[in-house]
Parts: sequence; structure tokens; C-alpha cells
Amino acid sequence: MKLLQSFGKLEKFDMLFHRTGPLAGQPRGYGFATYENKDNAKRCMDKLNNSKLGTRVIVVKYAHSMSKEEMEKSKVNLNIPVLIGVKSDQDKREVKNRMSKIQEKKKKKKERREPGGNLSF
Repeated sequence: MKLLQSFGKLEKFDMLFHRTGPLAGQPRGYGFATYENKDNAKRCMDKLNNSKLGTRVIVVKYAHSMSKEEMEKSKVNLNIPVLIGVKSDQDKREVKNRMSKIQEKKKKKKERREPGGNLSF
């Protein structure tokens, strides 16, 4: 982060980490920086893009927002296997309701085992 700050004041900096799975807690390998002005962002990009950071070559480019249409296109249609044989929408709602109750019970049981409860920041 100090390297990024050398190009100007940062408004925001987000480093992304794996939240679940075998890599939980490990960095994903990318992040986002927002500068107070475009000139600082441009200088940072010009200076750091394709430069070496440790043993890795880094890529620095402008981030862009995705439209709702782009987000919908990238979604994969996932079916919950337990719902595949369910015929009516009412039955599907009942199964989902039961599943969420089971998940809530599991969550409460886990919280009782872990001292201090959950932290989020």
C-alpha cells in the first residue's frame, strides 16, 4: 500500500482474499485502489504496469463497472440438486425454507462452540 501511496493520496484501497475453501484467508492476487484525482491514478498506472514486484510482474489498469446485463450474462445457472425433482413452485419454496432452517440451526450450533462469536470488519 505504501508503494501506491507514493503516487498520491488514496481515497480507498481494497485487497481481496479468498473467503472459503482450502485457500480461505489467502490473497486472491488482486486489489483495487482509488486515488483522489485521475492524474495520480494515471501516473501510478504508467509507472507500475508491467513492473516487477518481488518475483512477479504486475498488471495495473483502470477498473470498470459492469452493467446489469453483463453481470447477468456471466452468471451460471446453478440448480440445487435437491430441487431438481420438485414439481411445483410451492414445493420448491417449502424445500428451500426447510433447508434455510437447517442451515440456521447449524450456524447457531457452531456459534455456541466458538468462544467470542463472529467478527466482521
